Amino acid sequence: MPEDMPNGGDDVDSVIPSDFAGPMMAAADFSDALDIIKHNHAVAMGVAVPEMMAMSYILQSGSTTPKALANYLRMSTGAVTALLDRLETIGAVLRKPNPNDRRSTLVELTETGSTSISGDWRDFEERLSSVAKSRTKMELEIITSFLLDFSQALRR
Repeated sequence: MPEDMPNGGDDVDSVIPSDFAGPMMAAADFSDALDIIKHNHAVAMGVAVPEMMAMSYILQSGSTTPKALANYLRMSTGAVTALLDRLETIGAVLRKPNPNDRRSTLVELTETGSTSISGDWRDFEERLSSVAKSRTKMELEIITSFLLDFSQALRR
């Protein structure tokens, strides 16, 4: 344990330069806010967060394979099969044969599933849009660049 650091290095300020502590704390707060909004949207939809995230991914991709969905959700294919069974039971998704691979299936949102997930994300987008409107184009470009760089650094 470094002796020259307060609290043996446990203090965030001791390991993060002071000019970076603000953005780090803001990023952590933003991440927490995203977790909360995901949870709240999932509850409002009557599903768990992984089901809601699956529906969001399917909405963005148009259709997907269970394997691609498993990779996105970082779940086993068996767990995704159970997740899709639950979503199919509530009428949110439809599985159909994959025309490009007869061993595979494609998963699509039903109209019910699409309406459910789209409505939730519209609210999210409206909230962020109201904040973005208070920033200049240059500020938004800087924020975007920082967040993308931050995301890439965390994915390494």
